[in-house]
Amino acid sequence: MDMKKHRIFTWLTLLLFIGVVSGYAQHGIITGKVFDTTREALIGVTIQLKGTMKGTITDFDGNFSIEASQGEILVISYIGYKTQEIVVSNNSNLTIMLQDDAELLEEVVVIGYGSVRKKDLTGAVSQIRPDALANEAPKTVADVLRGTAGLNVGFDRSAKGGGTMSIRG
Repeated sequence: MDMKKHRIFTWLTLLLFIGVVSGYAQHGIITGKVFDTTREALIGVTIQLKGTMKGTITDFDGNFSIEASQGEILVISYIGYKTQEIVVSNNSNLTIMLQDDAELLEEVVVIGYGSVRKKDLTGAVSQIRPDALANEAPKTVADVLRGTAGLNVGFDRSAKGGGTMSIRG
């Protein structure tokens, strides 16, 4: 008879344990909206569950939804803004405001066909400064670009103007 009581006790303990674990690890859909400090919705913000590959990005209006359990951590990141971590709680609708991170912006260089990290940039980058243009008074776009590293701008002395441009590389 002791064996029968032991089995009943074991089953009751197991059922109680399963009930507690399933009650704690409730999955739910977490929705929210991501803004910057000017209350402008941010498009393409990454929301990821910490330590997993599970994630999503915000839509055109800054909205997102992700399945998460209570106690999991959401990592919210966007280029030029400080990364935030939020612990999932009972609240299934979040409003997140990201703070600017000026230091991160200095690490990125935007180029004509994308962006790269400053440390990964291996080619020449040129800038055309408006104050220099004011002193030179260029007449055409070719005049503005003449003298840029990696760009060869040719002359055309015909009445219709024009010229040739060739880019190195």
